[in-house]
Amino acid sequence: MGQFSMEIMLLPGSLLGGNQHAGYTVFLAPNGQTGLEAVENENPDLILTDYIMPRMDGLAMIAALRAAGVALPIILSSAIPERRLPQTASLAYDAYVGKPYGDKQLLDVVPGLLDKAVQLPLS
Repeated sequence: MGQFSMEIMLLPGSLLGGNQHAGYTVFLAPNGQTGLEAVENENPDLILTDYIMPRMDGLAMIAALRAAGVALPIILSSAIPERRLPQTASLAYDAYVGKPYGDKQLLDVVPGLLDKAVQLPLS
């Protein structure tokens, strides 16, 4: 994990635009399957994913990441209220941001999750 680079993987890429946003390096992936590959190749510090995505939804991608031992902080975003998501889903992600949201709302969540990620012991 790039402890000081503060790189964020965004899935899908439309959640925030650009390769630099609010001082963070941003990697984009168009769907969950590509996101799995990108997490391995890019080593982000945090993942932001949408629930509804082509090829593999956000919850399936999160489950695959956790099953592979990926402990990165994950933010799930959706227009579906969190209380209507499968009950076991909340065990796999670290924060939920409902849509629509503004950059400020999202960026209020990111620093705390990145701080926790930096404090995790390296395995």
